[in-house]
Formats: sequence, C-alpha cells, structure tokens
Amino acid sequence: MKPILRTAILTGGVLNLLLALFHIFLCYKIYVAQSGSPIYPLLEMLAIGGTLMILFLAATSLWYRTELVSTKIGQPIILLNIAVYLSRTLGDFILFPQPNILIIVVCSFLTILYVYIFIAGRKYTFAIARI
Repeated sequence: MKPILRTAILTGGVLNLLLALFHIFLCYKIYVAQSGSPIYPLLEMLAIGGTLMILFLAATSLWYRTELVSTKIGQPIILLNIAVYLSRTLGDFILFPQPNILIIVVCSFLTILYVYIFIAGRKYTFAIARI
C-alpha cells in the first residue's frame, strides 16, 4: 500500500475516533438538557447508535487498513464513510436554519478524504489482483 493511502486511512480513522469521543460528550449534553423531556429516550438512543457507528468506522480505518482497501467488504465500509459524512454535510445546509461552518468543513473534508481512499483503494485492489 502506498504511504499516502495509508496516511489518508489513518487520518480518517483518527478523525472518526475524535468525532466518536465528541458524540459521547453529546450524549452527556443530551442527558443534561433533555432528561425530563418525553423525547429524551429517542434522542439518547439515536446519539448512542450514531456514536457506535462512528466507532466502527474508526476501528476499520485504524486497525484494518489493508482489509479496508483490499477486500470486497472494505469497499462498502468506505462508501458508508462517504455516505455518513456527505449526508451530514448536506443535512446541515438543508435541515438547520444556521449551518455550522465547523461541521461543514470537517464533514466535507472526511467526505473528500474517503472518496480519495475509495478511488486509490480500488487501484490498490486491482494491483493485488494482477499479481
């Protein structure tokens, strides 16, 4: 695997891990702000589910880099990263009255990063297949 591809995957993994830690903090903030609300259980379960998904994305990028770009299951995981962060970027523009520039920048960066990983990973997979 080329060093730039390995670095891109590690960068994605570290950013996913940081976002997962941030979402754990958000779970606490939801508890503080909404614990008496009738929608609290739904908000908390969505936050926990999202956090677990981001932790999965982080784990695949941090500990299964080669498998991520060289196996059939790795490609859909990369596409899941793209879908998560692209939908979050677009959702900020569509659903929120005031888009958050930090969320847009981070999620756009992760979208572009994983598009690169997807394209470069396919080239890597084809190179392995020819051996």
